[in-house]
Amino acid sequence: MAEGKAAKWELLVSATVVENLVGSLMYASASVLFVAAYGVLCDDELLEIESATQEQVFGQPYVYRLVLRAPLAQMV
Repeated sequence: MAEGKAAKWELLVSATVVENLVGSLMYASASVLFVAAYGVLCDDELLEIESATQEQVFGQPYVYRLVLRAPLAQMV
């Protein structure tokens, strides 16, 4: 972490879970889901999704890598 910059974390999420959410919420794709999301709630703190990428095996996603950022206003 650098002073004055938000803390960042990486979160790996199963592609099966993401695809189930995409289908049940009727989004066009996982990328649309991540863009529409307000963030990820971790320990009562809402972390912003800075980026979302997928890792593939045999052309199919198996995990999504989310880079999460803490809100700058909450840093002390």
